[in-house]
Amino acid sequence: MRKLSAIFLIIVTFPACEYSTVDECIMKETQKSSGVVNSSIRRFCAEKFFKEEKPEQLRIGIDYTVDLYSNALVVKNYSDKPINYFKIFVRTCGTFPEVDWNSQKNNLAGNFIISGREHKFELGDSFKLSENTCLDYFASH
Repeated sequence: MRKLSAIFLIIVTFPACEYSTVDECIMKETQKSSGVVNSSIRRFCAEKFFKEEKPEQLRIGIDYTVDLYSNALVVKNYSDKPINYFKIFVRTCGTFPEVDWNSQKNNLAGNFIISGREHKFELGDSFKLSENTCLDYFASH
């Protein structure tokens, strides 16, 4: 029974290792099909080699802090890695809309916050902070 389990495991995992590069995968998959490269083959091979990693959301108050001043935000990084993404969502206090963080602007675009350092964001007129304005944050490496 153990031999059968080992053989089954080898058979199941072996096909995942049949290509050493994306180009080799595309070439062999094209040969198996009509001989014409199409988007399905490219997508299949890309997914075999490149798994999209979802950024880990850092914990406010533990990995980073945010201090709000009259027209500036100061973010301090307490995590052991640089913060590469910092996003702000403006909402009316008391409402809790579902936030699609992928569609929100990265306010660090091209910058990062090194561990132990802070970054000051000047808030422009677009934020229009009032007593009824609340901010949600997303930070990740």
